[in-house]
Amino acid sequence: MGLTAATASKGPSRRTGILAWVPLLLMAAAFFHLSVGRGFIFEYASNYRPLGIVIAVICFPLLAVRCWYNIHIRERFPTSWLRYLIVCPLVAGIGAGCIAIAPIGVAGAYTLLLGEPIANVRGYVTQVDGPRSHRKGCPQFIMVDIEKNSLQLCVENVVAGQVPETGDVVSVSGKSSRLGFLIRSIERQ
Repeated sequence: MGLTAATASKGPSRRTGILAWVPLLLMAAAFFHLSVGRGFIFEYASNYRPLGIVIAVICFPLLAVRCWYNIHIRERFPTSWLRYLIVCPLVAGIGAGCIAIAPIGVAGAYTLLLGEPIANVRGYVTQVDGPRSHRKGCPQFIMVDIEKNSLQLCVENVVAGQVPETGDVVSVSGKSSRLGFLIRSIERQ
């Protein structure tokens, strides 16, 4: 059965249209994890960590080969050494990383949207960095141990009231689901 003018004019198939959204959703989930991930305790992190590494290792060469044969990349970067040594490995690395951390971002988004509010979870401050005005993004970090998990959190984003000191017991509030715990605030007790 050959390609006719009637079937060629229909444009991309519905499946192609749906598949075009997959990279965008993966990137959105990955960037959600990168933005909120410091305050999210993923319940299955110990099980997922080795799997995430395997996913990244498998996806990197697949994405690199896909990049090398992409006609748009060839047109944009006509110099082959630039394409093979810099652009495609960079694109493949970012893509593989996004694919590997996207499930954690989805779990964090699920917890943020559908999790139950929870308060007064006991935590311990193990380290407080001194404030630094030259640091971009967050001027001060705090390390908190909560239920056998250690997290480095930005003081500006989560601490309510006075900044706790090393060794202090804190009360942690946030949202909890079967996938994890998202920290929204920390108060000194």
